[in-house]
Amino acid sequence: MNLLFPHEQFREVQEVMIQDLMEALENKNHILIHAPTGLGKTASALTATLSYVLEKGKDKTIFFLTSKHTQHKIAMETISMIKKKYNLDFKVADFIGKKWMSLQPNVQDLSSGEFYEFCKEIVDKNACMYYNNIKDKEKLSLNTKITLGSLEENTLNVNQVIDVCSENSVCPYEINAIHAQKSKIIIADYHHILNPGIRDHLFKKIHKDLSNCILIFDEAHNLASRIRDLMTVNLSTFIINAAKREAISLGFKEISEDIDSLNQILEELSKKIPDEENEVLITKNEFTKKLIEVTGYEEFIGNLAFVGQQILQTKRRSFCNSLASFLQQWLGQDHGFARILNKDLDKKGYTSINLSYRCLDPSFIMKDIAAEALVIGMSGTLNPLEMHRDL
Repeated sequence: MNLLFPHEQFREVQEVMIQDLMEALENKNHILIHAPTGLGKTASALTATLSYVLEKGKDKTIFFLTSKHTQHKIAMETISMIKKKYNLDFKVADFIGKKWMSLQPNVQDLSSGEFYEFCKEIVDKNACMYYNNIKDKEKLSLNTKITLGSLEENTLNVNQVIDVCSENSVCPYEINAIHAQKSKIIIADYHHILNPGIRDHLFKKIHKDLSNCILIFDEAHNLASRIRDLMTVNLSTFIINAAKREAISLGFKEISEDIDSLNQILEELSKKIPDEENEVLITKNEFTKKLIEVTGYEEFIGNLAFVGQQILQTKRRSFCNSLASFLQQWLGQDHGFARILNKDLDKKGYTSINLSYRCLDPSFIMKDIAAEALVIGMSGTLNPLEMHRDL
């Protein structure tokens, strides 16, 4: 097999890494690679996977996944070198978080969930010019065709895609999704694959199937903590008080009182925290039982969601929505999770009480992914490999 290596010479051990990768791909095995910084892991991984896919796995799509936006640049430069050196014309799409690709002003301050709600609402109301410009009477608009032409002629990184889309007044995310349908390799962030909701939405748009994907996780030592954070939700006195103000601003006095009762519940539960410590384990029922004494649990979630919808009519974020989401997820399973109450001082010196439903076991997410796609994890700090394999 002709190896599509971007440089003139292999570095020491690079050939060994490429051969190990090729063997894993041929045998459809997952592989974790602990290799020191400076070895050239990105070039090795892309050489092996592109060489394999372009010759033997033409139905496969490669996802090169990073934990930081800055790591996209190295991958895109490597791919550009391979395309130029071997005169290849396969397509490449570069994704970052949807809100970071948005041309709507001031959305970067929103949380991912808040941006999703904002984006969905303005699209549903036909209030997003950039989304509306994608099509003209159910067909791709002239602006869209011009923009896609630029993406197909050049290997553009995501910042260049955003610039081209801005010039043509079309949505960068939607344009990238259309371009990705025919892309052989997609550069993306961890959450595009790790978050089931985001993954399903993206794959539906780009017409891809996880079972036909090779996933390269760069800096894979970050995977476990990233998954834990993804599956962890928090409730704080700050969120409670902000949600209470939202309800009051719309005249929902009874709902605001129910929200305020959460402060008393957290204060009462915090008495369990031992002296000279700042946290304690809480059971699911300890919290839900106290809340049910005040109001119906599901009814309360519904009321919060209703207030949240009203708030989003005029604002881009709602703390009532955040509170509703927490209460819904709090009812989740016990196995592999911990419920923790902690007390601390905020930046202004006031006591802040926080309740979290924290994921301890990242395999809940990864085992479903690994059951379908081929997984390559690489890092300079994957020791001991056995531990990371189990995680």
